Amino acid sequence: MSIDRIIASIPEKSEADRDKMRENAKRLSETGTAQQKTDAEKLLAALDRAAEAELKALYDRLKDLPAAARVVEAFRALPPSETDVKVVRALLDNPSSTSATLSAAIGWKGQAWHMHFGKMCFDREVYLWPAERSEKREASFYSGILAEFDPNGSLFTLKPDVVAAFAELGIATKEKP
Repeated sequence: MSIDRIIASIPEKSEADRDKMRENAKRLSETGTAQQKTDAEKLLAALDRAAEAELKALYDRLKDLPAAARVVEAFRALPPSETDVKVVRALLDNPSSTSATLSAAIGWKGQAWHMHFGKMCFDREVYLWPAERSEKREASFYSGILAEFDPNGSLFTLKPDVVAAFAELGIATKEKP
């Protein structure tokens, strides 16, 4: 198959197929023949353009949606795992709590809750909004995408729009007796 036909097939390829294409192209750009190197570079550039175009289309589709709708969209596009639901419910049931308290609510230790909640937010950042920079370290504060953080006491609380979005997704607080 010619490189132009391969490039033309990119829009129909799954993310996994594109990852394989990218991996093969990177390998050939380093170890292939002169023609393979040229074709590999063309394919890598085309894969980059396709990814940028899709990201822009996603941004254009989501940019004017209210926050709750973006959260719903993010969790429909990347459905929550059982563990994701646990960390969200822990925060719903224990607002204004520390990471250690939230970890304990799930039966975990230390900062495990914070690590998983932050990863869950990171995985969906493209559907939501950019994470703000951490005030304590040189990195983004991904947990702050969905939760408010009070540095006085290191307390987490879900943002009100996020609570509404999770309710729409069927993730709500436990029924209190």
